Amino acid sequence: MTGLDSGDNVDVLYHFWKGNVIASIRISVPKCNKHAPSIVDIVPGAILYEMEVHDMFGVVFDGNPWMDRKLLLPDNYPQDLPPPLLKDTKAAEIRKAVGVER
Repeated sequence: MTGLDSGDNVDVLYHFWKGNVIASIRISVPKCNKHAPSIVDIVPGAILYEMEVHDMFGVVFDGNPWMDRKLLLPDNYPQDLPPPLLKDTKAAEIRKAVGVER
């Protein structure tokens, strides 16, 4: 799974392969309503990838039981700051908010 800020949307790309066949599926999730269905019922290992996309891009995967946890972000990451990999996120604000810089 890969997340991508594409402007008004966050694109989620799913990459699957079997043998010599590779398939990529892209869904676009509007930034104004960042919800997408989880695939953990079909691909149990997707739970961690969905958590990563949730932390970095803010997409909520409905049906993923771990959406209330953080995988990559520190526990003190402020709820009022945007996710770090969105294009309009200011890195200096994040560093200051989590106490890395003064």
